[in-house]
Amino acid sequence: MNHAITLKFAALFLFSAGGAAAELNFDKPPSLAEIIETAKAAPAVPASPQKAVKEWTILVYMNGKNDLYNFALNDLNEMEQAGAPAEANLVVEAGRRAYIPPPPVSGNPFGIPNFPGFPGMMTGKAAAPAASWSGIRRYQIRKDSDPSAVTSPVLEEFNADMGDWNHLAEFGLWAKAKFPARRYMLVVWNHGSGWKSVEILPREKGISYDDETRNYISGVQLGQALAKMGGVDVYASDACLMQMAEVAYELRDSAPLIIGSEETEPAEGWAYNYFLEGLAGAQLTPENLAASAVRGFARYYTEKAQKTTISALYTRNLVTLKTLTDQWAALAMTTDRAALKAARNETKTFKDIESKDFIHFLTLTAEKTPSPELKARSRELAAFAASSVLLYNATTGDAYKNAYGLGIYMPYTIPDTGYNALAWAKAGKWFEFVNWIQK
Repeated sequence: MNHAITLKFAALFLFSAGGAAAELNFDKPPSLAEIIETAKAAPAVPASPQKAVKEWTILVYMNGKNDLYNFALNDLNEMEQAGAPAEANLVVEAGRRAYIPPPPVSGNPFGIPNFPGFPGMMTGKAAAPAASWSGIRRYQIRKDSDPSAVTSPVLEEFNADMGDWNHLAEFGLWAKAKFPARRYMLVVWNHGSGWKSVEILPREKGISYDDETRNYISGVQLGQALAKMGGVDVYASDACLMQMAEVAYELRDSAPLIIGSEETEPAEGWAYNYFLEGLAGAQLTPENLAASAVRGFARYYTEKAQKTTISALYTRNLVTLKTLTDQWAALAMTTDRAALKAARNETKTFKDIESKDFIHFLTLTAEKTPSPELKARSRELAAFAASSVLLYNATTGDAYKNAYGLGIYMPYTIPDTGYNALAWAKAGKWFEFVNWIQK
């Protein structure tokens, strides 16, 4: 028994100890002491090199399980056209619903019904339905030169509810484990409607609508998803109407920088090739990622002569913004209501008519209120939002010259009771103010 074990050790060192093993005498099995000495003399086997941790992992949660399913292929190809920066991983979870021929709609070149609350969105160039797969695929994006096919490796393929905030969190945790980095950026790609329902479709609240499950992620749930995945350094909504104070406030503890649009986006959304190309050679700071996203979006829609908005903001001063806003609202409710209504009615409004530009409203209030104190407070609050919250703002088209980058809920009628679920509305004065102004 011991002899057999000794021979096994001898054979091991014959192959692992190089020349030292040649001295082993199989007619006289080596002693245990000799085996140990041989092991000490053996050259160390180098450890497998560990994969270098990159500076960034950029995650894109691309929910095309709805009427945007073919635009998902376009954006994947845009990503492949540019490729990820050398210092970054680019990982995508792309979902697509099965192709269902839609009823024709007059004047729409694709015969796709406009989403309620999103008219005119489906006017971009969509991929042909022939490039068809459904379900969910997770990709690590690789650069290629074929604009007609997605060639990046598929890491996983399955199906799930992309309108479930827990699944968004699971994607984030999976990507962080598989592609660890020093910093993370998350883009959520889909329809969006800020914090609330849009027009006549009650389920349209928040972001990431899955038509297969008829589920979506609310503003509160978006904050929960980011918290559950451990937060990110930059969060972006490639979706409509999401750059609102109420949405940003839900994410304040999980994303230092937020990118989004006050207005509806065209269905093509971001030009990902422009975003990624803008990072080439740049120092990959959170601010530079945000700058490239804003500039790339504005450049693309300037070239197409389409009217859009996009901005980037810091969340670190949102608590102060809320405190100042509550103080402002308490003062405003002691002044002339008619002047404030006039300011509200003239404030820049977006596709959701109850979402208005906050800075424009404050600017108009300063012009219209007879109260000297409210004039001063309005100017101070507008200046704080512009200088201490907003980082970048870009608009294309004269229609948005009064869109300064931050929307806020300001209805014309009694506010939606669901507003009270938001952290911005809890223990604050804004909900009280929007009720007061209706009277």
